[in-house]
Amino acid sequence: MARNSASLTDGLFAKLEERIRTGAMPPGSRFPTQLEISAAENVSRTVVREAVARLSAQGLTTSRQGSGVFVAATAQYRAFQVTRDRAYAAKVQGEHEAILAAIVRMDSTRAREAARHHMQESLSRHSQLSETTSLRPKGEGSGASD
Repeated sequence: MARNSASLTDGLFAKLEERIRTGAMPPGSRFPTQLEISAAENVSRTVVREAVARLSAQGLTTSRQGSGVFVAATAQYRAFQVTRDRAYAAKVQGEHEAILAAIVRMDSTRAREAARHHMQESLSRHSQLSETTSLRPKGEGSGASD
């Protein structure tokens, strides 16, 4: 049951995050109430509460006492961060396992190739993230203070 609830929370979080990231819910817009989201998504209010709390922890929403939850003004800015992107995490884990497997077999050539591949993939991802942040309009936050 706990796994099912976590899965529902993950799914709802991803759906709400996507709406924010794509602009379907633009910065400053008011979130529907927990009851409205619960009914629309056919999940419990606990699932909604956890997903919205995660959005808040990611800096995507802000709460205003007596007014509700709003999409944060800086919500579309996406700084480099460690995420729960399971596909990417699985890819990195696979790369690490390839390196370790070659080391265990004492195959230095394969270990070197696997490490080089992993480094190229990491540099490529970093370059993509750098391009995304360099496209931000001037005046939007920069560096670690965001």
